[in-house]
Amino acid sequence: MKMIAWNYQGAGNEMFSNHAYELHRRHRPEMLIIIKPCISEDRAQTVIDSLPYTHSHRVDPTGYSGGIWLLWNESPSFMVEINTRSEHSIHAFVKMMKN
Repeated sequence: MKMIAWNYQGAGNEMFSNHAYELHRRHRPEMLIIIKPCISEDRAQTVIDSLPYTHSHRVDPTGYSGGIWLLWNESPSFMVEINTRSEHSIHAFVKMMKN
């Protein structure tokens, strides 16, 4: 399983989407974690929906500070279960499935 964790401040700008698509094209991560996207919650879901992932869970920032996005594609090789979340964290279980 490939996963990328990325501290990207300013996920609302066009460069973010371009970079995210390029990362996805080159590395094909099944999961992408965006830390501190610094984007309003109104715009966040629009940006998330435009990315090449089928599932998402997010913690919205306080103002324009903080925030976390957990994005993943459905796969027979793993399962994601969101356990708990707070304003500063997402706790998730990622279970690898037997082939």
